[in-house]
Amino acid sequence: MTDRLGLSADAVVLPKGTRVVLRCDLRGDDGHVFRAASLATVDSVVYNTYRLETPSGRTLTAQRDQITVQRRELLRDLGVRQWDYGRLARTVIYSSVVGSRAWGLDGPDSDEDVRGVFVAPFDDVCGLWQVPAEIHDPHHEHAYWEIGRFVTQGLKGDANTLEALWSPLHKVVTPLGEALLAERRMFVSMNILGSFGRYAQSQFKKIERTRKRHEGQVALVDALDTGRVHAPDEAVRWLSDALGGAQAEWRAELKAMLRSLHDQGLLATASFADLAGAVAEGRAPALRPAPFRPKNAYNLLRLLYSCRSWLTTGEPLIRVQGPERDVLLEIKNQLQPIEATLALARSVAAEVDAAAKGARLPSAPDYARADAFLRRCRRAAARRALGARPTAPATEAATGDHDAATDEWVPRRLPVALPADVDAGALRAFLDERIEDGRTTDRRPLWVGLTGAHAYGFPSPDSDLDLKGVHAASASSVLVGRRSPSHEYLGEWHGRELDYTTNELAGFVARLVAGNGNALEQLLGPYAVLTTEGGHALAEWAKVNVSSRSFHHYRGFMNGIRREYAREAERGVRKAKRLLYGYRVGLTGIHLLRTATLVMDVGAWLNDWPRIAELLAVKRDAELGQLPTGADDAPFLQDLDSIERALVDAHEHTALPAAPPDIAGLERLQVALRF
Repeated sequence: MTDRLGLSADAVVLPKGTRVVLRCDLRGDDGHVFRAASLATVDSVVYNTYRLETPSGRTLTAQRDQITVQRRELLRDLGVRQWDYGRLARTVIYSSVVGSRAWGLDGPDSDEDVRGVFVAPFDDVCGLWQVPAEIHDPHHEHAYWEIGRFVTQGLKGDANTLEALWSPLHKVVTPLGEALLAERRMFVSMNILGSFGRYAQSQFKKIERTRKRHEGQVALVDALDTGRVHAPDEAVRWLSDALGGAQAEWRAELKAMLRSLHDQGLLATASFADLAGAVAEGRAPALRPAPFRPKNAYNLLRLLYSCRSWLTTGEPLIRVQGPERDVLLEIKNQLQPIEATLALARSVAAEVDAAAKGARLPSAPDYARADAFLRRCRRAAARRALGARPTAPATEAATGDHDAATDEWVPRRLPVALPADVDAGALRAFLDERIEDGRTTDRRPLWVGLTGAHAYGFPSPDSDLDLKGVHAASASSVLVGRRSPSHEYLGEWHGRELDYTTNELAGFVARLVAGNGNALEQLLGPYAVLTTEGGHALAEWAKVNVSSRSFHHYRGFMNGIRREYAREAERGVRKAKRLLYGYRVGLTGIHLLRTATLVMDVGAWLNDWPRIAELLAVKRDAELGQLPTGADDAPFLQDLDSIERALVDAHEHTALPAAPPDIAGLERLQVALRF
């Protein structure tokens, strides 16, 4: 039985790719007026503002109440899924970045795909309605499996499940998530040969069959167009002679081609006579298929590489490097002929088969450990619902020691992979001290992020660690006026300069509401180093309440940097760091105003602003590195002029609201965090 609860039709977010119908007349970007009932497809969504593309390729913008879905029956399903995500997202115990970013095969336009696992609340498991097997973030490529389904998939050796567990790019890791990572080898078995290797081989065989049909369709249309064949039997014989293969196979392929052309609306019936008639009418170009480019071929080959690694080393191949990475990128970017890809796949498949004979992987997964872990999660959900403290029953021995003082649902220190130059052990020790200090001084940290040069993509060997965040004084301390507005540490820690600051919740929230970019970046930056459940709630609010007020922060910050650079340049000091900050601040502001998402790494804009590379080369050698003597800084300053103009334009045309829409929700959250 499925849950009957869901969002109302008008509250449902329509995801990218949804076919919609205009409810009223709207003017497109080029001035063309689209009449009510016109069709379009959702290209992107920023809050209630939708960017649409019409079948003719024109673009326009619409508000949510100006469009509706073409298929109304989809609304209920979307409403239920989004309702489920809204109430269950905070039960996620582990998530990580997967796909091309985790594999090291991403490009400038690659999405951040996130997969994870959540534990359904105790009341949901006990109730009448069916618990959703997975939930999806309607705004991002993020999906999460319920722990029961996740464990079942893992025991089968499912590639998506195992790669989420072995990805080095963690997003959320609670204590239960840490336990899952510690126990992940319970899923490793020879099932991997089927889920990785045999699956990839079967898909490559499908690609070969599809390619053969593609070549046959091109050849057949050309033969009809030039008068070389006139009847079905002639066509079958001609295809067999021209492309090889038995006539019986080509007879079946011919039927499949005709059905496909009919399904696409290119033929009135799936008959050879209709195909011949269409060619005779001059419609041969429309009947020829698009160039054959299987998008998933590079990932299938990567799965074969990973299967070989599993069988020979006991570990998957996640981040691809060296010659294998070069080959996969060539395939992904369609620089290698499909024939070469198929030949390489056959070669690697043979290596997989050979490795399977001597593989030392267990013949079956560890069902007992998996069962113990699943029970542990269910008990944790029951304790959470009943308000009981965690205990350590004997059945948990299979999953390791359990700290009874630990809240299993609260993410802790270092939940994400850090830059290579950061000593994780030293940083963890520092954060442990801050947490202990917070217990006695009422400076309980809710969230701390690594910002500065590391988050901006230009750390140098002598860069310090900038740790910025927020702490919350208790309700009793606020009432008696005993809260600390900020907590700071500036000094050397284990041989590294460290600058740590957390601001008290009241002031921090005021800056969030005002659109302060520093506050946003501390919560939404790439390197969260200390997180809590309350901090995640605050970050989630910040993510969906970005407003155009941020423009004033980024423009003011950028102008301040330019004035500082000018003052230093008058004294003969021309720091690359100052200019990089100018690029970074301006481009981050532009991206935020255009997309409502935060990008802080200047490397993301190298293609559009190539002079950034010159500054990076200087900055990465030394924190205060300067432009070479005699170098002209005018091109950099001209870039900054252009960026400022683009920032102003982005503000004038932004779809972001003028103020955060959910102030009431933020006020309720503040009260909850105090207690």
